[in-house]
Amino acid sequence: MNTKEENKVRDIYKQLLEGWNNRDAEAMCEPFAEDGEDNTHHTLVAAKRDDKWCIILFQNTPAQFHGRPHLVQEMTDELRQWMNES
Repeated sequence: MNTKEENKVRDIYKQLLEGWNNRDAEAMCEPFAEDGEDNTHHTLVAAKRDDKWCIILFQNTPAQFHGRPHLVQEMTDELRQWMNES
């Protein structure tokens, strides 16, 4: 992959992480492809579709909300809502 294209993939990964860190489900889901997935390991698979880079698969360790299980469910519900709307 050339540097320009690699930077575009890095940009969508950064966008994903910023959405996650800001607890902004809409921002986190925006770079996903319509059929993109999320899983539980550190991996990002991106593809160029219609001249735009998008996430095909994102795997990350699960969020740790120690002692606050309701936050896990809230985040899961919010992410599902945004993914279903996009």
